[in-house]
Amino acid sequence: MPGVLSALSASARLAYPAIVRGVREGLSLNRLQAALQEANLGIRRATLLSLMQRERALVSAGESMRFLPRAARPDPARLPEALTILRRQFSFTVELRGRSLQTGERTTQHVTVASDRLLTRAEIEDVAERFGQQGGERYGMEVERVLFVKAMKAGAGGVL
Repeated sequence: MPGVLSALSASARLAYPAIVRGVREGLSLNRLQAALQEANLGIRRATLLSLMQRERALVSAGESMRFLPRAARPDPARLPEALTILRRQFSFTVELRGRSLQTGERTTQHVTVASDRLLTRAEIEDVAERFGQQGGERYGMEVERVLFVKAMKAGAGGVL
């Protein structure tokens, strides 16, 4: 696991998924630190702050992706670098919204589209929508809406 995460302590690596979720839920530094301590995942405050800032940069960059014209490609210079090794040069997260095939209730799933070339927003969303429609058992939903929400490029860890 070369890159930023490999330089962290084992407890910080374990806490990382919770940090991602906390940032996306809008938790403050103090609230997130308290939640991590409750889960016995306490890490240094400076490390937590650094990881929260990196994740906020990803979220911020992702928020602007939904306003990208469908025929446009994201600017690779403005894409945040991944903290981990990616399978391809670029990784795009797409939100699928629809109805559950089992219950009929509204549901949301996220699909990751990875590519070695920079795709347009339309290409990214089309690939994700095909995944959602073809993977009925996996995603268990009828796709009604597709939204490009996050993009990142390979960082110091590189690609597999």
